[in-house]
Amino acid sequence: AATIPTPVRPASKLKEVKAEEAWKTPLNLALFTAQQYKGKRGYEGKIQVVVFALVEAGELGQATEVALLFPGEAGDEALARVVRASAEAGDAVQAFKVAQWIGEPSARARALCQAVTAQVKAGDKQAALATIQQAEGLARKIPQKQKASVLIGIAEAKTSVGEKRQAVVACEQALKLLRAEDNDIMYSGSYQHIARVFVGAGEIQKTKGIIKSGNSLWDKTVAAGQRKDIAVIMAEEGELEAALEWIGKFP
Repeated sequence: AATIPTPVRPASKLKEVKAEEAWKTPLNLALFTAQQYKGKRGYEGKIQVVVFALVEAGELGQATEVALLFPGEAGDEALARVVRASAEAGDAVQAFKVAQWIGEPSARARALCQAVTAQVKAGDKQAALATIQQAEGLARKIPQKQKASVLIGIAEAKTSVGEKRQAVVACEQALKLLRAEDNDIMYSGSYQHIARVFVGAGEIQKTKGIIKSGNSLWDKTVAAGQRKDIAVIMAEEGELEAALEWIGKFP
C-alpha cells in the first residue's frame, strides 16, 4: 500500500488537573482520576471512558478535547466515537473536522463516510460528494485486509447521496474480500450492511446471494442465521413481499 501522510492533530486545550482543582467539576474529577494512571498500563483506557461518558452526555466539544489528549489507536477510537455521535446529532461540521484528525487511514475513511450522512442531512450534497472522494482516495491506498469495511462505508455513503449503482459495485468488491477471509461468523454484521445496500438498490437476487452455501452442519447453521437476519432487513427496507416469498423457500 502507498504511504499515506499522517494528519496533523491539534493539541488539546485541556491542561493537567491539579489536586486542588479536581473537585470543581465532574470533568476535572474524571480527568484527575485518569491522570493517576499516566505512564501506566490502562491509562488510555481510562481516558477513553471519560470520552465515551462525555459523548453519552452530549458534550461533544469536551469529548473531542479529551480525545486529543493522547495519540495512537486508543485516541483514534475515541475520536471515531465523537465523529459517530456528531453525525447522529446532525453536526456535519464537527463530524467532518474530527474525522480528518484520525491517524489510522482505514478508521479515518470510515469516519469520513459517517460524516457524509450528516452532510446529506444538512442538505450539503456537494460537501458529501467531496468527502466520499476523500474516503475513496484512502481506500485505494490501504491494505486489502482493511479495505472491506471501508468499501462498505463508502457504499453506504454513496447510497445516501443517491449513487446506488456505485454503492452496489463497492459492496460487491467488499463481499469478495470478505469471502476470501472465510469467516462468516466474524463478518455477519458486515453482511447485514451489504444486504441493506443491495436491497436499497433493488438488488434482491444479489441480497439472497450473500448467503454462502455449504454442506457441513456448521455451514448450514451459520447460513440459517444469516438468512433470517437478511430476510428481516428485506422487510425493514420495504421489500416485505420478497422477504415472505424467500422465507417460504427456506430449507
